[in-house]
Amino acid sequence: MRNKIDYGIDLGTTNSAIARMENGKPRVIQTDLQKDTMPSSVAINPRKNIIVGDPAYAANIKDKLRLLKTFGKG
Repeated sequence: MRNKIDYGIDLGTTNSAIARMENGKPRVIQTDLQKDTMPSSVAINPRKNIIVGDPAYAANIKDKLRLLKTFGKG
């Protein structure tokens, strides 16, 4: 049975991060955009693919703005 933890994940309400132990020290794994954290956001694009992080956050903001304009509140 293994008792060692190699990764730590912070699933935050606003942002999330992951770190890995390397040579006894934690190292935060950066996103594709070289950021230490990513938005805790999930979206489904028009092709029904699941997207996460910064692209999902941007898609959700764009969709929210489209909905506001559609219903006359923006």
